[in-house]
Amino acid sequence: MSSKFYDPIAITDMILKKIKMNNFRNYTKFEKEFNDSINILTGDNGAGKTAILEAIYIMSISKSFRTNSFRDIINKNEDYLQIFGKFVNQKSCKINVNYTKNEGKKIFYNGHNLEKNTDLIGKIPVIILSPSDQRITEGPNSLRKNFINQILCQVDDKYLKNLLNFNKLLKRRNSLLKEYSKKNKKYDLYFETIDEQIGKYSQYLAEKRDNFIKEFNQRLKQNFNKITHLDANIKIEHKSKLEFKKENFIAQFIKLLKSKFQSDLDKGYTGSGIHRDKINIYLNDNNIREIGSQGEHKVSLIALKISEGDFIKEKLDSRLIYLLDDLFSLLDKEHCIKIIKELSDENQVFITTTDLNNIDQSSLKNKSYTTFNIEKGLS
Repeated sequence: MSSKFYDPIAITDMILKKIKMNNFRNYTKFEKEFNDSINILTGDNGAGKTAILEAIYIMSISKSFRTNSFRDIINKNEDYLQIFGKFVNQKSCKINVNYTKNEGKKIFYNGHNLEKNTDLIGKIPVIILSPSDQRITEGPNSLRKNFINQILCQVDDKYLKNLLNFNKLLKRRNSLLKEYSKKNKKYDLYFETIDEQIGKYSQYLAEKRDNFIKEFNQRLKQNFNKITHLDANIKIEHKSKLEFKKENFIAQFIKLLKSKFQSDLDKGYTGSGIHRDKINIYLNDNNIREIGSQGEHKVSLIALKISEGDFIKEKLDSRLIYLLDDLFSLLDKEHCIKIIKELSDENQVFITTTDLNNIDQSSLKNKSYTTFNIEKGLS
């Protein structure tokens, strides 16, 4: 039986009912059942609240939002970790993530081992909002591209496949550049073939990103102004040196890479292409990365994340799982409660806080919620 899953029940409207973890971060064992609406995780710093969100995220995206290595996640002195999640709607699905230092990561969906971990992406859509995400607006260009890529990968299987193929070919091209440099070889038919393939993927990805940004910016402005009560103009801007809308784009792309071949040989990497495109965020025509205040970065991040959820929800026609890590460090209490209420109307929400007084009972009137007191390393 193929490991890929096409059951539409696995694609939409799932909420997390139960989680089990073994040897994950601080936890030797952890097991909890969750509320379908609002789940409040309270406890001291370092207790393991964010680790629970991280495990949920891994069951949706197949990787962590905190580290690139699963070796960093295993409980100290252990050789393996396990995450088990039961997701429900009209039916239920079970996701297991297993990792050992010897065999690496394996993901199982309803008992079937997935051939590719990326097969999981988009099946159970999740939105993470964490103070560390401020680097999207404050940090390097790559983080803003990753933000866009992750949204599109959750809603569009074809985009995900094209992006994986593009990255694979680019990595191969860079490896070949080092080989050719050592042998003093010139641009040849083999390189031209690779560049043609990269060109095809580049044109597709660039057009998808460009169309996404045009649509996304409308949501972004609405959400930013809703939060701030201002009439500000905020937008994402995609800057590319490639004229990807031209009919003869691929021929022009090959010509460009051929003209830059010697320079690429000297550097040991491909210096031209959509991986060099710039993604900037502007607030009232000012690049927020360059002159944005801390307050503007925080509000912009929240507007970006709410807009991300709006976009994914519309495209998949699905409830979402929101992971709100330390939301109260980003906005005042009144705005945070309002956001939690609105997001939980049709979605499942997980919130971490060190102070339960941030969320008193009266603030969640007529809402279904469960509070979990998290103590370090304990279930």
